[in-house]
Amino acid sequence: MCPSDTEHDKVLDDAIQMLISSGRYRDAIERLEFACVGAGKRYGEWNPQALEYRIKLVYAMTQAGRLTDAENVVSTLLSGLNKRREEGTICAARARTRLADILFRSNRLDEAAILAESSHKRLRDLLSETHPDTLEAATIHGIIQDRQGNHKGAFKTLTALVELYDCGNRNDIDILPILWALSHNAVVKRNYDLAYQYGYRAVEESVRLYGPRHKATGKAWTVLAANANEQGNDEKALYFSDRALSVFRENDALHMPSAEIANEIAATMRVRLGRKR
Repeated sequence: MCPSDTEHDKVLDDAIQMLISSGRYRDAIERLEFACVGAGKRYGEWNPQALEYRIKLVYAMTQAGRLTDAENVVSTLLSGLNKRREEGTICAARARTRLADILFRSNRLDEAAILAESSHKRLRDLLSETHPDTLEAATIHGIIQDRQGNHKGAFKTLTALVELYDCGNRNDIDILPILWALSHNAVVKRNYDLAYQYGYRAVEESVRLYGPRHKATGKAWTVLAANANEQGNDEKALYFSDRALSVFRENDALHMPSAEIANEIAATMRVRLGRKR
């Protein structure tokens, strides 16, 4: 007996989620492009299942660094929703969250901030404060606020998310970017004790979630190295950057931006400490 469309979608959904969860974004993109075409033929282009695949495709493209492609896909999606007078739907708000993230990564901060704030508010109204889609929008909004220099607003948004995480919303909140942003927020305010507090917690959470030798843990060590560098603590900066590089080297990931930052800090610290000695 042939599997039903529902069974087919479930198998495909599980395979795509596994690829995304393991960071295999190129493979996920390939599957999602296939899924978008298939769902469009089976159900129609604007069916919820087809729309879900398109939003996931945008996410995977964004994570893979294909920002132009991701922006084209989500802009086409939003344009179509507007023409169908569905700009006020949950799907449209989620798409605006995805576009805000793309614009943020493209350093178009003003545009990103407007979209992130609007999607956050809309999802909060349509769903709830603690719905996973609302929490993701809030995370992106808070990180953009911090990068914009709205450190007070960012601190309020991001610490509220940490409180929700600590109260049990652990499966719905991506805690590491929040802790990294809060650590940066504290460094900007020259509150280095608080910066280290958030930085160390990011390492602990990464180890708990992924293990001590995962690339995310390497990035967490890099954040601590950057904090120590800003503080002028050369010994700590070298120690943290060496920890980060050890993880990246083990994962054959020295090409990653965080690894390049860690390598630059380590090289600078060795020169400085060599001069001091």
